[in-house]
Amino acid sequence: ARHEKLPVDALEFDFDVMPKEKYSKGPESTNGAYVDGLFFDGARWCRDKQELADPLPKQLFSAAPVIWFRPVESDKLHPTNVYDCPVYKTTERRGVLATTGHSSNYLMYVRIPSTQPQHLWISRGVALVTSLDD
Repeated sequence: ARHEKLPVDALEFDFDVMPKEKYSKGPESTNGAYVDGLFFDGARWCRDKQELADPLPKQLFSAAPVIWFRPVESDKLHPTNVYDCPVYKTTERRGVLATTGHSSNYLMYVRIPSTQPQHLWISRGVALVTSLDD
C-alpha cells in the first residue's frame, strides 16, 4: 500500500498458484509473498490441469502448491473459475466465535482455480489447513 501510495482498505489479495514445487526466494516482484506448507482437506491440486481436483483414493489430505499472495487494487480484481477456499489453522475447523462472526480457527479465503462450480467443493467441505494433526 505504501509503495503504491494506496489506502490499505483499497487492496486485497489475488492468488496465483505457482508451477514449481519449491522456490529458493520470493517473487520477482517485490509485491506479495509465496506461501508454502498448506494442505488441502478433501481435495488435491492437479498439476497437469492446474486446477482443484478430487482427492486420490484413501487420501484425505494433500500438500497444496506454492501460492503467490499478490496484493491488487480491489476494483481491478475480477476472479472467474475459482473456488473461494477457506483456510483454517487446524483440521478441527472450530474455535471460539469472534466478534467478526468467524471462528478463531478461520484465517481467510484463498481463490483456487477450478472448472467445477463452487457448490461442489462447498458440499464436500474442501478447505486448506495450515497444519495437520499429529
